Amino acid sequence: MKYKEIEFVCGSNNGRSPVAEAVGRKTAQQLGIEGEIIISSSGTIVDTTSLTNLGTMLLPYAEAAARNGLISHERIKQIEDDPRGVLDELIAIEEGWRNRYIADEIGLDYTGHVRRQTVASPGERLILSVDETTLRMTRTIYSSFDYNPTIESLPSFVGSDLELHQIGIGGYDDYKALAQKVDAAAREAVLKSMRS
Repeated sequence: MKYKEIEFVCGSNNGRSPVAEAVGRKTAQQLGIEGEIIISSSGTIVDTTSLTNLGTMLLPYAEAAARNGLISHERIKQIEDDPRGVLDELIAIEEGWRNRYIADEIGLDYTGHVRRQTVASPGERLILSVDETTLRMTRTIYSSFDYNPTIESLPSFVGSDLELHQIGIGGYDDYKALAQKVDAAAREAVLKSMRS
């Protein structure tokens, strides 16, 4: 086995990368290698304290959530004054979906998941970003350090053209469809990393 750690990365470490982490852990357990490999997840924008444009970044997600009836249209008007409040609301919605999916489909309890910021770390690591945006951000995070992890997008690592971006999710069924794609790709990634 080439890698001692696989880290799955998305933006907020709330919806996609925790699903990949849960699948990775379950797969490692089924293969009997859970003591030989660390499976983790993180997000490139978990720590938003230094972001001056948080409202602007959130706007497309909040607009989609309002269109789909997940939050009130009034919250869109409040995004500039209370971006962290809107972010917390969106995170709470997705967290419920994530916990439900992981419990129902993977058989694990992730209600205690704590969101973690992506930070550069040394070691023989495979870092798999769920989409091209988080791939670029992950590479930027590592660019100032003399570490040499393998950093790829999850879809390209498993030889797929899957689209794992999540703007526009309209409810649990949409989330589940996306999570199933992440699930299959993460499972294949762990298996492929074993063959590397």
